[in-house]
Amino acid sequence: MFSVPSSVHWMARHYRAPFLQVVYNNRGWKAPKFSALAVHPTAYASRADEIDVSFDPRPTMPVSRRRRGRMGANVKQAGEVQAAVREGLRVVREEKRAAVLDVWLPRL
Repeated sequence: MFSVPSSVHWMARHYRAPFLQVVYNNRGWKAPKFSALAVHPTAYASRADEIDVSFDPRPTMPVSRRRRGRMGANVKQAGEVQAAVREGLRVVREEKRAAVLDVWLPRL
């Protein structure tokens, strides 16, 4: 999310360099919360469930890639990971296309 994904995928297609991208998605941004806790360990952030660093609604990374000729999959259960990685590698190796797996982790 913090790079320029459209440029990365364009270059991969242009230079015929497909790759498998795995997004470890905790649907938020932990760094600000950890920074706040480091400076103020007993302040609001230590007690709050939400300090407005979540990515809701979540970005639709794989769906947008699929429209541009990429394989994309949302992986929400641990039991789905192995099959998704296997399919992503197949797409990269055999079809010479980039693949994006959006693997959901526990929420921050």
